[in-house]
Amino acid sequence: MKATGWEQEEELRGASALCNLFANFLNTKISVGDAEYATGLMEALEGLWASSARQEDSALGAAEASMDESLLAAAKAAMAADAVAAQERLAVERTRYVRGLRAGNSVKPPFESLYLTENDSLEEIASVAGAYRVAGFQLTEELLNRPDSLATELSFLAQLFGEAAQEVSRDDIEAAHALCQEAGKFTRNHLGKWGPSYCEQAAEATDSELFRLAMILMGDFIKSLTEEEEGKGKTNCN
Repeated sequence: MKATGWEQEEELRGASALCNLFANFLNTKISVGDAEYATGLMEALEGLWASSARQEDSALGAAEASMDESLLAAAKAAMAADAVAAQERLAVERTRYVRGLRAGNSVKPPFESLYLTENDSLEEIASVAGAYRVAGFQLTEELLNRPDSLATELSFLAQLFGEAAQEVSRDDIEAAHALCQEAGKFTRNHLGKWGPSYCEQAAEATDSELFRLAMILMGDFIKSLTEEEEGKGKTNCN
């Protein structure tokens, strides 16, 4: 059944919100000594899980092929046992696997050129930056990463989906469709090629239950965006 304009707008806003959720998780400085961040993140991830179960065909529903109930249960148990310790472990593991600042780390930091080229190619970075320029995407102070970082690429998609939602709200379906096509092309040529692999490796290697849950959900969400290109995705502008 063809989605209504309102449904399309809601799906696009949901996709944009999820992109921002995961981009902010990768970028936000996590403090130690309290549990405020971990508590908020746990609530968001649990809400995403519940939404996935209720709305299988929605943009808010990440593909759950990699997930089982034990992942969610383990994260909730860690928070219940000692939320402050869980946040500290989350901060350490996020630094380890996102910033790549620990010697001997077997998982490469989340930069596209490290996954798609053999020598951290500047050409790959330039290709990503070129896509940003065409779309008018500006790197902000909050995005302190390289253009080809996972956080920056998710922020870019968040902007495209958000702009597409605005166009739908103005009944400009043609403009919204063009933005969705741009998001699909970027996912196909860039993020979808490497993002799920990084998330899977980081989830397998970490000893933080909350970080593992975030990585699995993030990887499955990126997969769902990739499936959009194959006609099986959750975000529809047609």
